Amino acid sequence: MLFLVKRDVKTSLITAGLLAVAAYVSGTTLGLSWPAAANAWHLTEDGLFGLAVLLASDASLHTLLSTVAPGRYSPAFEALAGLFAEQTPLGWLAGGVTAGAEELIFRGVLVGGGIHTIGLSPIVSAGLAALAFGAAHLLLTRRLWAFSIWATWEGFVLGLFYLASGSLGAVMLAHGLHDILGFWFFHWSRQRKPR
Repeated sequence: MLFLVKRDVKTSLITAGLLAVAAYVSGTTLGLSWPAAANAWHLTEDGLFGLAVLLASDASLHTLLSTVAPGRYSPAFEALAGLFAEQTPLGWLAGGVTAGAEELIFRGVLVGGGIHTIGLSPIVSAGLAALAFGAAHLLLTRRLWAFSIWATWEGFVLGLFYLASGSLGAVMLAHGLHDILGFWFFHWSRQRKPR
């Protein structure tokens, strides 16, 4: 579902706002706090490192699946990219804002709440949040449902990055930039395909 809301600027921004409000209410109710970054440079540096980790993971999975199962993966990838065919560059930015807001819920509330409120271990909390993240990205089209598994893996990587960095802002930045670049990559891959 979260894949689909990022196709339109208005829907992306409304969703981002709703996620932020839900995170604020949930975080306040659970007594969670998210410390501010020490400084903008450190936040940017950490966010770019997280982005590099996500891109390396994506490139590895994309290359592996393109090599091992090109007959199944390539059409599925083209179908996923096709979902975003009408997305504009402004839509890429709005989708990135939504991705950042997702982190407030999935890493900020679910991982933080799992650790500090329920008492789960950090890895278990990150794993459960990743499963919720994957479920929230489920696409019911048979050809595309497997991308929720990819999203689950990405959610786990984001959770580990959150635990390692201790910075929700850096994770938000990494995820937001990742999705903006992903939308650009979908656009680029459609443009270079022969018509």
